[in-house]
Parts: sequence; structure tokens; C-alpha cells
Amino acid sequence: MVNAQEAVLVGNIFRRYLELGSTVALIQELNAAGYRTKGWTTRDGRLRPGKPWHKNCVYRVLRNPVYIGQVEYKGETYAGEHDPIVEKTLWDQVQKAIAVPGKVRSNMNRATTPGLLKGILRCGHCGAAMAVTFTQRHGRQYRYYVCHRASSTSYENCEVRSVSAGIIEDLVKDRLRSLFRSPEVVRQTIESIRRLQAEERHQVEADRLKVVEELTGVKTVGQQLAQSLQAVDTTFVRGELERLDGRRAELEARLEELNAQLAALADQEPAPESVNKELTLLDNIWANLFPGEQQRLVRMVIDKATIFTDRLDLTLSGEGVQAVVDLLVAEHNGRDAAPASGAANQIHTISLPIQFKRRAGRREIILPAEGKQASAPPNKVFLLTLARAFRWKDLLESGKFPTVKALAEAVGLERSYVAKLLNLTLLAPRIVEALAVGEEPDALSISEQRQRVPARWDLQPR
Repeated sequence: MVNAQEAVLVGNIFRRYLELGSTVALIQELNAAGYRTKGWTTRDGRLRPGKPWHKNCVYRVLRNPVYIGQVEYKGETYAGEHDPIVEKTLWDQVQKAIAVPGKVRSNMNRATTPGLLKGILRCGHCGAAMAVTFTQRHGRQYRYYVCHRASSTSYENCEVRSVSAGIIEDLVKDRLRSLFRSPEVVRQTIESIRRLQAEERHQVEADRLKVVEELTGVKTVGQQLAQSLQAVDTTFVRGELERLDGRRAELEARLEELNAQLAALADQEPAPESVNKELTLLDNIWANLFPGEQQRLVRMVIDKATIFTDRLDLTLSGEGVQAVVDLLVAEHNGRDAAPASGAANQIHTISLPIQFKRRAGRREIILPAEGKQASAPPNKVFLLTLARAFRWKDLLESGKFPTVKALAEAVGLERSYVAKLLNLTLLAPRIVEALAVGEEPDALSISEQRQRVPARWDLQPR
């Protein structure tokens, strides 16, 4: 039976999807109008109310053949006995817009897009996972981590939304590098080296004791056989003496070898300077690791990474840190890595301050300098534009071009655009310095900076 009121909504979803060309825009429109997904009542009488729309709900409606009078059964579609509520031509247009090959290709792109924090990065605002994706712009590819809730419902529902993959991954890698150079990890590594060396020394001493005991026994039996040989000269006694002499020589050689090992172990007391040098090799190791190997190392150490609007929280696994330390210790000692110690199975969380800043329509992440508050990187776009403006100013003042119009024709640009850009040369030096190092107000664009610039420097700051 057709529900007339809901049939109108379904038809509207199909038409608006084609008009908007965006699932997220359609979701925002539906939720803003107060629409909710279909509610239902369970067999025991409990009401399940409708919920705000999200991507899965919209696609479920758009792909449901029931609305064109068909039914699905065991993967096949058959003509139904009910009336359709969506025209077949509209249905075909929508199915073409959400064609399966496009979805498959999108999934393949996401699957093959590298992501160091894939599977462990979460949104601190929503608690949802953040998936890696990318966009193409001017022939270049940009990678992002996108909040799943924001991409499924609306970006207005999440304060974090998306973050640049390269910046956030570099921040995590740099933090791990500094972690393995920290005094605590150096101390932990020295303790591990000492523990392994103590175990090795104990084993060598035990082997040496056994050799000494056996050598003493061989010498005692040899003396007894030598005395008996003086009384009775037999072939058997002579053979035993020769065998004992050979064994004594083997034991003495082995004892000398074990003594040398003990002497070497006594001289191998690890110094903090040498261990710190070993751990700094992680910087060079990173550059030579494949993405999959880097991801494995990160996942070994980091249980979870949570990004907020003002910080990135890294939840570290003490067992994972110990495992990496053991790998480095094994490299230091030239032996296989021992299993991670259970005593290190602890969880630690460190917070790294960050800031979001909007430039030219894009949200950038501002990272803190070492031991300082977060500061913005130089605004490269502004610096290039400013350099261009001053170059044009020099060309005009030198007389190479008599007018702005002549200059604009020479560079192939509109006169009004060149004139506006020349306004940047009127900016006060301290304002230029602030803009150059990224201390401009959030969302301030070059187009705003090049218009209505007062000639007086004392009036420009406001």
C-alpha cells in the first residue's frame, strides 16, 4: 500500500539528488527541513523512531527497486504487484549517477591511498574513525583524513571535519623520533642492554663452570690411568690416555674462548652517549622504510591517535615501545630481538598542541615549534604575490612600462587586477612581516589585502 505522504518525500529525494549532485548537500537539506528516516514498531510493541539522515540511508532509498514497482528475491529483481511511486526515467538517471563502477573505483582509490594512521586516527569531536581520502587540484593530489560522521551526515556537524594527511603524519613521525631520543627511552634501552648482557654473562659463567669441572675430571682420570700404565702396559689404557689428552685440549681451548667472552662482556658497559647515537639511527631508518613498514612500526607503538581542534592525543603502548627498544637493542648487540618484557605493558598518553587556520579557502594545521607555542608557517602564496607586486612596481618606476595598462598588456592580465595587486606594495613593513610568518587573522585572504589599503601606515593595522 502506498503511503502518499512518504511517497512525496521519496520522489523529492530522487529529484533533489540529481539537481544537487551531492549526497552531503541532500542530507543537509533533509535534516534542516526536519525530515527523519522511517520509524517502525517492533513485534513486541516498542517504537523505533526515525533518525537524522546520513549517506547510507540516502543510498538505500536511491537503490531500492521497490519504488519503481519491483521486488528483490535472492539477488534477482522481479515485477511486483504494487504501484510504483518513482518514474522509470528518473530512476534510470539516478542509477546512472550512482553507477557501481564509480563507487568501486572510489573504494579502490581509498584502499590504495597511503595512510600512515589508517585505522588508528579518530575524531576527538565525534569519536568516529577518520578515513584517508584524496582530492585532485591543478594536477596535484592532496591527501586528507576525513571524519566518517562528517562525510556521512554533514561537515557542519563536526568541528574537526578533515585534516591534511601529510602534516598530521609528519607530526606523528617527528614525535616518535623525539620519543626514541628521550632520556627515559635511553634509560630504558640501557637497562635492556644491561639485562641482556647480564643474562649472557650468567650463561657464559655457567658454561665456563661446566668446562672447568669436566676439565678437572679429565685431568684426574688421566693421572690415574698414567699411574696404572706404569704397572700394566696395555693397548686399552694407552687408547684411553690418548682420548683423554684430546678431550683435555678441546676443553682448554673452550675455556680460553669463554674467558675471552667474559673479558669482552666486562668491557661492554653501555654509555648513554653511545646508546643515544644508536637510537638516533631511527631518523635514517624512516627514510628507507616502505610505507607498509612505517605503518607497522607506528601501529606497534601507537594504540590510538585522537585529533581535536586544539591538540593531537597519542595513546602509546608501553609494550610496543619496549618492542621497538628491543629491536634496537638487538641491532646494537648483533643478535635476534628478545620478546618484549611484560613489565613494560603500560599505556601512556601524550598531547601535542595544534591549531587550525584557514587560508585561501583551505584549513591548514599549525604545528608548534620545539619548546614554543604553535606558530604558523610562512604564507608562501602571499610571499609570491607580494614579490610579484614589487617586481611590477620596479618595472613601472624604472620606466620600462609607462602605464599600468601597458604593464597589464605585457603580462597578459586585466588592468584592474594588476592595479589591485600593486596595492600590496603600500602595506606597512610590520604588517608585511606578520603576513609573511603567518600571523594574519584567520581566513584573511589576499583579495582582502589588496583592496582598500590606506596609504597611511598608522591606519592600516585596524
